[in-house]
Amino acid sequence: MRWLLSPLESTPFLEDIMKLSKRTLDVLKNFAAINENILIKGGGNQIQTIAEGNSILARATVEEEFPVDISFYNLNRFLALVDKTEPEVSFKPDTAVIETKYGRDTLRYQAPSTLLLPPGPEKIALIDGLKRVITFDLERDQLSQLLSRSNIMSVSDVLVTAEEGKLVLRAIDKNKPDTSDKTDITLGDYTGDHEFRFFVSRDNLKVLPDTYEVSIAKEGHWRFTSKTHDLTYDVASDSKGNYYRAA
Repeated sequence: MRWLLSPLESTPFLEDIMKLSKRTLDVLKNFAAINENILIKGGGNQIQTIAEGNSILARATVEEEFPVDISFYNLNRFLALVDKTEPEVSFKPDTAVIETKYGRDTLRYQAPSTLLLPPGPEKIALIDGLKRVITFDLERDQLSQLLSRSNIMSVSDVLVTAEEGKLVLRAIDKNKPDTSDKTDITLGDYTGDHEFRFFVSRDNLKVLPDTYEVSIAKEGHWRFTSKTHDLTYDVASDSKGNYYRAA
């Protein structure tokens, strides 16, 4: 709580101020890169978003509990206005208020019906229920190397496969595999009895730097589950080139 002086009155009024943690700001910034629309339900601490075309579904639990429903059409605009050294916001029923050096900013919420929002619990339950056939850990440094080197090479896809008894994560252009540059991450030994190739678009790997358990369904759906935070990304893949079969 904080006592503030109303600009229209000579008496102070009491206003709820929420200080957003760096972790929450990082999650919001990352989610804004997936979709600028967002709806955060009041009375809870869960945030979720979905990309256009349903290619990425991201979910996170943060430390703050939001007091009201918060809905922005342009989340990046809100983040640009929040003071990064003192990220304090008053979330009111219809607006978010940010105190500034000489006054305040007021941002109105948009109607949820105008926003691109994640599916309901029934659809998410179907995604959660997919049977995973490949699972591996991807260390933070491995992920960073894969993304940075594949960006330099301008390759479009990421592939997981087994070669010579090793599980390999490879960035490559799947439309021209014989002539494409590529970068490999050797994840460890593979002792299974299946042959497989699962591709995902590199552009859809919009995940925060972290260590993840990666699990892949036979349908080609990739899930990244953080090993350090309550954070999950579900990433759809183009089925072209994918297969999973007995060796």
